[in-house]
Amino acid sequence: MARGMRAAIGAVSASVVLAVAVSGCGGGHGAKAGERPATGAPATSGAGTSVPTTSVPVTHPAPTTTGPVPVPSATGTPLPVPVFGSAVPVLTAQQLKAATFRDGSVSVAYGMPVTDLKSPGTVKRRPVAPAACDHVMAIAEADTAPAGVSQLINWRTDIYPGGTVVGAYPPGGARQVFRALTADLALCRAVSGTDYGGAKFTNRIVVEPRPAVGAQAVRFDEVAHLPDGDVRYNEWTAVRVGDVVVSFEMTDIGRRTPFPPALVTEQVRRLADAQRSASRG
Repeated sequence: MARGMRAAIGAVSASVVLAVAVSGCGGGHGAKAGERPATGAPATSGAGTSVPTTSVPVTHPAPTTTGPVPVPSATGTPLPVPVFGSAVPVLTAQQLKAATFRDGSVSVAYGMPVTDLKSPGTVKRRPVAPAACDHVMAIAEADTAPAGVSQLINWRTDIYPGGTVVGAYPPGGARQVFRALTADLALCRAVSGTDYGGAKFTNRIVVEPRPAVGAQAVRFDEVAHLPDGDVRYNEWTAVRVGDVVVSFEMTDIGRRTPFPPALVTEQVRRLADAQRSASRG
């Protein structure tokens, strides 16, 4: 799961395990499933004043219970994830925050805190295997982005939150990153590692059709079989918007629930607008 989701839901996973009768997290490179804050609990998004506060009417697409069909992977050597060191990104972390969703601006969500991925105390991603899958997750979670933020999105009608991770790169950098992502995703059939509870896991990776959004996009599911027989679906959609890469994640049990397309489109638009504004400044 994305970093913001790990930090927010890891500490309360036990109570949700009882509430939804899930006997364990079932393995996964992210946090255990957890519950959201109480309705009405205050949360700050960190979004700047440049983002309009007009409510975004959103409905969740209908979830599906039929598992997707795995796409055969190619064979080859994984491409390394580009590292940019001290290179200056096209947007700062503060500018990225200003392009995220404000609390109250999304009709189907509440409590949408934003975290600077470079801030002290940020939960770090655990490595996974094989290397191709580790590279995919590193890019999805903006590990090497010179600036990055994550946003936790608490849905009003779902106990499992969603999230986004946004990474900004120097000119041309996002294109390099997406080249590695596309190549390595084709080599990733199953991901293995140790979860935050110390349990080892191996989850299936299923590549989905690419959505028609942004300059480039990929979508894939991480499918985990839980100890009680249920199946957990983590859907990831990664989109390149100029020199920014944004990843959207949705988690559900027993069914695949897509990230609301209207929110994907709106977030992509905001990131494109932010880059245009920065280039003029």
